[in-house]
Parts: sequence; C-alpha cells; structure tokens
Amino acid sequence: MNLAYRLRMGVVGLGVGLVAAFIGCKKDNCFPDNHVEVTQELSHVEVTLRGVAASANDGAVVVGDAGTILRRTGAGTWLAQTSGVTVDLFAVASPHPLSSTMVAVGAGGTILRSVDDGRTWKPSASGTTAELYGVWLAEDEGLALAVGEQVVLRSDNAGFTWSMGQVPKGTGALRGVAGREGELFAVGDHTQVLRSDDEGRTWERVAVESAGDLLAVVVDRYDLPVEGDTDPFLVAGQFGVFRLFERFGLEQIQSVAAPVSGLSADGAWWVDGAGAIYHQHANGSARLESDEPPAALMAVDGSREAAIAVGDDGTIVRAELLELGCVKGFDR
Repeated sequence: MNLAYRLRMGVVGLGVGLVAAFIGCKKDNCFPDNHVEVTQELSHVEVTLRGVAASANDGAVVVGDAGTILRRTGAGTWLAQTSGVTVDLFAVASPHPLSSTMVAVGAGGTILRSVDDGRTWKPSASGTTAELYGVWLAEDEGLALAVGEQVVLRSDNAGFTWSMGQVPKGTGALRGVAGREGELFAVGDHTQVLRSDDEGRTWERVAVESAGDLLAVVVDRYDLPVEGDTDPFLVAGQFGVFRLFERFGLEQIQSVAAPVSGLSADGAWWVDGAGAIYHQHANGSARLESDEPPAALMAVDGSREAAIAVGDDGTIVRAELLELGCVKGFDR
C-alpha cells in the first residue's frame, strides 16, 4: 500500500538568498516555500536495506542483508538481482548517476562490481576479511575507495582490482569515505577522521572535537560555495550533521533526536534512525504516515529534486521536492 503525505518546508539559514534566486524569490521578506511528497514503494523483501545508489532515468540500486540487491526501474518497480553471495551488504556507490559502473561492499571483505547498471554482479578480490562499511568512486571512473573495520582499500580502475591503503595505528571501524581532487576523508566510530592527499595510499588522523560516532561523509554539492571556494564536506553521525574543515574541525549545522545514518552523494538529503527524511536548508522533516512505529532509515541517494531512502524491514521510501513557490515572512 502506498502511503503519502506532504510536509511544508521553508528554506532557512545561509542558503536562503542562494536558493531563492533560483526560483524567483527576489522581493524583500520573501522566502521559498517547498513541499516534499513522501511515498512508500514495495520492495518485496523484509531484510534490512543498508545502501542505495541513484542512477539515470529515476532508477536506483539498493543493497542489504543476506546478499540482497534490488534494482528500480523508471516505473517504480523493484526487481531482485542475483548477487552470488549470502553475506550482508552495507553500501553501494557509482561514480555518477549516468555511469553504468557500481560497486557494493559488505561483510567479510566482500566486494561486488557491476558494469551494467546493477543488473549483473561479479566479485572483486579485496585481499581482506574485514567488514567493509562504505564505498566511494571518483566521477572520472578511475579511483575507488572502500572502508571498514580498521582498513581502507583503494582501486585505480573503478573497483576491478584493489590494494590496501596505509592507515594510522589504532584506527578503528571506518563507516564512510568521500573525496574530491587532491583531498579524501574517511570517518568512523569515536569521531575518527582520516585524511589522504595521495589518492588513498596513505592516511593521517585529523584532530577534531568529540562528536560521537561518525557514520557518513560526502562532498556537499548542494550547498553553493562562495565563488573561488571549494565544496565543503558534510559528515553525518550520532549527534547530527556537521561541516568538516581541515583547519577548524567539525561545525554542527543540524542537531537531531536520532543519529543521522545517511547522506545523499550530493549532500541534499539526509535520513535518520527514527525514519525521518531531511532536505538541506529546510525546516522540519518528513515521515511516512503509519500506525506502526517508523522503520529506521539507513541510507539515501538521489538528485536535488528527488531521492530514494532505505532501511529496516525492507523499507523503501521515495521523496520528491514539489511545488516550489514563495511566501512572505517566516510564518507558515
């Protein structure tokens, strides 16, 4: 059964002027008034779904427990794909939505690779039996990184072959990794932040203030930088969402009641363990209307306008940004 509702959302903070310029809110005391429609889609599985990567034409690939891989068609139908494994899969990524290459990682050092938009999958030797929790691929479809229990793996050929990166002594569980040209970050439990400037060959620890467990990191493509600046990094974790600055550490930009478990690759969307979906620069959050307690959401990905979120009990939710307009003042 499809469950949907709309949540009124208003843009606040530093992004007001930038976003308003795109939708015609140029008058004084006039602000964007966005709506988000949230709809449940049928996965036909009951396992926990832990990772999602958006693809072209409103498609997506989802991975989860017991080797589960699902692929979304443009019509919103989810099809089970053969993974060839029975271990839990924790994350999946692609270089960009138009790429046909995808890499999934999971328990026991499992790495799977697809070159046909997630229809078929083949194993790639990782050289480790460590749990692998996060994966990232560069947009040029060359460099790929995977992180996990005390390890960072790197690939120069979009995940076809892998080698071990050198991490600092005492590195624990790493949950997420992301980068841009010349700068890579990995984050993990107990506020671990590692940085590499040599394409993941060696890593150094970055000293930041305590912020609990860190669960995801992305390059924030959604928040428009000042001309001449580079896109900032966003980090999600136990106590909310942070911007990451090498010199100044973590700056909290969103505090939430439940851990923020996932960020979309462009930073536009966030999800948390209480079943909430957030759109950056918006007040409030969206949840499915249901008589049952909300399922925890684990991951999200999509575009600025729409996203797919996944979580416990086979939950798949589609969120769409709709009806952009303007309202006067802050009262809604």
